[in-house]
Amino acid sequence: MARLPTTFCAVVTERRLLWMLAYRLLASPSAAEQAVRETYTRWYTLPAAAQDRVDNPLSWLVGTLVRVCVVGRPRPGICVGVGARRYRAQR
Repeated sequence: MARLPTTFCAVVTERRLLWMLAYRLLASPSAAEQAVRETYTRWYTLPAAAQDRVDNPLSWLVGTLVRVCVVGRPRPGICVGVGARRYRAQR
């Protein structure tokens, strides 16, 4: 059986980590997916020079993801939560 390239496995693992973090912050699979897509969009639209200045891309992705989840949410009527504490966003 052929083995998957190491880079591919690393990207899949990275994406899974980001999705799981977003899901814990947003408590919604679709909202988590949107947050991960937005995070990757921000990374891949960064100019190459800006990407080169990032010492640890995973840390940048996690930090950006958290900002996307916290600043981009809550929206009216969406239940958000961290851990066991949840609240309904104010209208």
